Amino acid sequence: MSRHTPTITNVLFADDTLLFGRASRQEAAHVQSIIHDYAAATGQRVNFHKSHILFSKYTPPRLNEHILNLFGMNEMTQSDKYLGLPAMWGRSKSQALNCVKEKILARTQAWKQKLLSQAVREVLITAVLSAIPTYSMAIFHYPKCFCEQMNSIISRFWWGQKDNERKLAWLSWNKACRSKFRGGMGFKDLEKFNLSCLAEQSWRLITDPNSLWSRIIKGLYFPNSSFRNASHGRRSSWIWQGLLAGREVLRHGVRVNIGDGSSTLIWSDPWIPCHNFKVTRPSQCPPHINIVSDLMHQDSLAWNVGLVCQLFNPSTAKTILSIPIAPRGNEDYLISPNLRHKTWKLPIQPKLQNFLWKAIHNILPVKENLARRGIKVNATCSICNQCFGVDMLERSGLQVLVLTNLTQQVWKERNRAVFEGVEPNPLATSHHLHRSITESLQVQSISSQYLSPHRALVSNRWTPPPVGKLKINGDAAWKENSYLSAIAAQALTTAIHFALSRGFISIIVETDCANLYTAIRNPQKVVFWEIHAIVKTIQTLLSSFENIDFSLVSRSVNSVAHTVSGLKFRDSLPSDWLCNTPNEISSMLLFDAALAL
Repeated sequence: MSRHTPTITNVLFADDTLLFGRASRQEAAHVQSIIHDYAAATGQRVNFHKSHILFSKYTPPRLNEHILNLFGMNEMTQSDKYLGLPAMWGRSKSQALNCVKEKILARTQAWKQKLLSQAVREVLITAVLSAIPTYSMAIFHYPKCFCEQMNSIISRFWWGQKDNERKLAWLSWNKACRSKFRGGMGFKDLEKFNLSCLAEQSWRLITDPNSLWSRIIKGLYFPNSSFRNASHGRRSSWIWQGLLAGREVLRHGVRVNIGDGSSTLIWSDPWIPCHNFKVTRPSQCPPHINIVSDLMHQDSLAWNVGLVCQLFNPSTAKTILSIPIAPRGNEDYLISPNLRHKTWKLPIQPKLQNFLWKAIHNILPVKENLARRGIKVNATCSICNQCFGVDMLERSGLQVLVLTNLTQQVWKERNRAVFEGVEPNPLATSHHLHRSITESLQVQSISSQYLSPHRALVSNRWTPPPVGKLKINGDAAWKENSYLSAIAAQALTTAIHFALSRGFISIIVETDCANLYTAIRNPQKVVFWEIHAIVKTIQTLLSSFENIDFSLVSRSVNSVAHTVSGLKFRDSLPSDWLCNTPNEISSMLLFDAALAL
């Protein structure tokens, strides 16, 4: 493909094999010989009738015909597809992707012939329709008009439109596509979903540069620069255009996490956790201060406090000095900084959640709403000639369950009276209400058996370490939860330094900070940016020990460390507490010692 890219001879995907080679008689015969030897050795045979050959446009026609006859295969044409997409593309992206829209339309037209509740339509949209374009949306940047057409098809299905009839959309599709936390249905706006898929691929390109596909993309489009600074190019492919569109999305949501500061620009890269992660260059800044490592003492890898305070205002300087620095050799890297609406967490059935969602947004097809939409109707109730409402949002638990079921049963009785002329029957309504509540309670009971939170901890009491080992119990207290893990990590770093200074080669570390435990055990899954650099430092220090036992424990096992951190947080811990231990800590130490005997 390019002199900057790795050489590719074959690609395996699921049970498919793609072979790449030069179009020549000798190479074709050699490939045929390999396939024959493989079939003889394994007993597996290639189905040549389902296989195809794709030639470049510069291959002579007579050579094409010879190779096709040699393998007994057909040449790939414009109409052939692979993984649901055309194998060959023209100039029009909308025309090439039209098969995706046709597939969505075919599904909705087939389902419209059935009686589907809106709760069922919600599941079909979320699980089926929104999943159809996922593969292609992770590769190509869809035209905006094309996404709007697909959104329109799904919207008409959601509101129950059949064939060419027109149905009233009680809520705009943009609002329905809001997350359930923000009061929407959580549907996918396909244009935004397309950009998020491309952003994910761009993120993979940044975070996994040694993978095969990353090296190919780099060799083709930015062999002498980084993806962050790569240009569009003159004849860029649709795939490259999609990755660049994803990169633009990432620019608004990622920042640089400092390792040793050697590759981050101070004045242009987003790296400070304030001011949108960026600052402007002051006029008095020396010209040689350009990268973050210029703000550090290179011999100790610590911040140059005087220089930082000189160049930045007090607030920004304080923020910079709070950023941990990783040991030398740990490069800077990009990171992506990270309640659902209570309606969707209520202990009721999905059909009731949908009904309540409509009631909250005031989009039930009652006469008042019909009149507001310009439809001429009498806005009063057809049964009692009055209007009333029930506020369910301030209720909870069983009250919500009863009120929601009751409201839906009353709504059903109202519809029977208005459209079928059936007299309301309070006794039958109460029976239906009892059955619906019973079903909801059964659903809750079954769900609680499988969805209850569980976290395994090693013990429920403190135990002493074996002879020759040092046990470290760590904890921290801080005003903001986002910094708690960082303070706990700093405390653990100090304790490990202490163990090294005393010559211990085997240690046991126990903490009740789940975030810190997960970060050290799985460095690739660190959630909080504040502990990235500290975790790198801890890992470097731990490599100095011959034996390490690192455990997540309950608060009861870590009670002494928790009490010490709490006293320090309240400024109640004396400076000589190691020599003159407070009674509160002494009693806990004696209790742990007694349990250990």
